[in-house]
Amino acid sequence: MKNYKKRVKIIAAFLLSLVVFNSLFFSFDLEVSANQDANYWGRFSSSYYYNNMNDEEKNLYNALYARCMSLLTSTETVSGSIGQIPCGLSGSDAMNVCFVFSCSNPQFYFLNDSYSTGYDPSYGNFCSIGVYSEFCDGNSREQSTNALLASLAEPLYIIDSINESNGDMTQLSREKYIYNYICDTVEYWEGAQRSQTCYSALVDKESVCAGYAEAFELLCRYAGIECIVVTSSDHEWNEVKLAGKWYAVDSTWGDESYDRNDCFNRATNNLSNSHVIESLWNKYGTPICDSDYGVDSYIQGAGIYVAQQTKDGILCGMVVHGQNLSSVQYRWLGYSYKTGSWFVIRDWTINNEWLAWNPDSYGDYLVRCEVATVDHPDQVFCDNIGMNHHPGIKGICQMPNRGGGYLIGIESYDNPNNAYRYELQIYDCTQKTWVYSTGRCLVKDKSFWTIWKPKYGYYWTLFRVYDAQGNILDEKCYGFANI
Repeated sequence: MKNYKKRVKIIAAFLLSLVVFNSLFFSFDLEVSANQDANYWGRFSSSYYYNNMNDEEKNLYNALYARCMSLLTSTETVSGSIGQIPCGLSGSDAMNVCFVFSCSNPQFYFLNDSYSTGYDPSYGNFCSIGVYSEFCDGNSREQSTNALLASLAEPLYIIDSINESNGDMTQLSREKYIYNYICDTVEYWEGAQRSQTCYSALVDKESVCAGYAEAFELLCRYAGIECIVVTSSDHEWNEVKLAGKWYAVDSTWGDESYDRNDCFNRATNNLSNSHVIESLWNKYGTPICDSDYGVDSYIQGAGIYVAQQTKDGILCGMVVHGQNLSSVQYRWLGYSYKTGSWFVIRDWTINNEWLAWNPDSYGDYLVRCEVATVDHPDQVFCDNIGMNHHPGIKGICQMPNRGGGYLIGIESYDNPNNAYRYELQIYDCTQKTWVYSTGRCLVKDKSFWTIWKPKYGYYWTLFRVYDAQGNILDEKCYGFANI
């Protein structure tokens, strides 16, 4: 919302292409199209503040919602704002509703923080909300909506895959993933464009506290977690409801903190003296967050530490924070994106927080550790990390060739008896078809090269290594643009 602790600007290049890759090889259940209907977008809204409004406020809120949903699902061009919305409220009351509406609907990413009111003789009082200039043109906004949908593909897919036997634990695990995802992928930068919207955090990958908070809200709402935005005079954060109680979450500060758990599911007073909620929110019944999550249990936070990762596997441990941790049990789970399924790596084990795991097959995995005390096995904390396991491919190369086109190569760690076969394929993202293949080739060493001359467009190169029996040992992909 306001400027806060400044960080170095880091551009997250090629992220959109990575999501395109995921949609090609991992069956994400999300169509990247701006033609999603109002029911789809409605699931990202929070109705908490709306339910505490009077009838006049609800009438204005409903009108704002209908207008913004029309802009989100169409290519209508506007001139700097959503237009004049008639209302039966005074200027300040109407402005408050506009602000609360924006905070409750992060899916309307094109709205900025400019609110205005006025009077027209033909229909009386009106209000309006500004639209970022780059989102005013309808066709450009449709492309931006597609970019937002593409950025959501991976996190929504993972959220859907997180299902615990206990419903409350499912919500906690999903919330923990969302919190870490935002802290891991977004950079705090005061100069971020579109900084008052989730678009800056999810697509641009750089934002201020408003972008962090609204991205967190949007993903929590998708996950079925009740979540709202609150503000102080110079900051914005979230509150979530878990197992009937409300807790404060600040992903902006979590991104900056040495220990992320310091800002996750806390009592508001335990975050900082600066988290003083503006009086505006009192009118709409902002929940009281008066305790930390799990304060009655011995464990109060946990996170995975990666000690080593090689081509063969991973060595990691679960770092646990709390009191009286003499009898702690750990369970390690894995999720394979290739098969779309969870499996147990190691079942519940007491006082053994370390995991040394060598996967049986190449691919991308989600590794999760669950931890609980023996005395309170129902109070489970967990953390997740991603793991890219490539035991066969040592490196890939793709660079401009002096004679034109691209020089593309692959190197394996070994090639026993020169029996491995190597294959390079090209996928055209525009035509949505494979357009080039070397076939499976034998080589005398551990590397294989080819030259390919592409047309204008966006592509993926698929690198594969096969053993002597024709089984895939490993594969990697690399996205590139020839423009």
